[in-house]
This record gives sequence, structure tokens and C-alpha cells, in this order.
Amino acid sequence: MNKSQNLEQLRKRIDTIDKKIIKLIQERLKMSSSIAIYKQKYQLPIIQKKREQDAIQKRTLQARAMDIDTTFIERLFKLIIKHSRAIQAKTQKKTPIFDKKGKNW
Repeated sequence: MNKSQNLEQLRKRIDTIDKKIIKLIQERLKMSSSIAIYKQKYQLPIIQKKREQDAIQKRTLQARAMDIDTTFIERLFKLIIKHSRAIQAKTQKKTPIFDKKGKNW
């Protein structure tokens, strides 16, 4: 770290990173809505334990390779997945699905 950097500069960098994280979360939640519509259309369950377990395992392996606390990452992604499920449920309640003839399912 350069000696000329002061605490305020470091905090500004953290703020910039936090904004990027929030933007990525927003993008992920939009994808959750799209996935909800797909699942509804093809009558797939919102909760898909195998997929969720695989995703968490992959993220914790990535974290381990980057020397990040894997317990933290596991908790974080469990929270993200829980919120994603809620978004999917909310999206499916708001989105009527039509068959090829334009009729509601």
C-alpha cells in the first residue's frame, strides 16, 4: 500500500467496490425473475436442491482458491439463494403464463 493513501481514500475505494457488488446483485435478481418465468412455463419447481448445493459447493471452492473464508461464502450464497427463491415465488405470482394458443396454464 502506498504511504500517501489515507483512510478516506481507502474508504472511497470500498464504497466503489460496494456499488459494484450492489449492481451485480441487482443483475442476479433480474436473472432470478427470468428463471422464475422459465420454471413456471415448464412447470419446474422453484426449489432445486441439487442445483443449489452444486452452486454453493462451486462458490466455496472458488473462495478457497482465493483464500477467502469458505464459511462466509457459504452463508452469503445461502442467503442469496433464499432471496432468489422469494423473488421467483413473487415473480410467478405476478406473471401469468400462456400456452402456445394464448391460454393461461
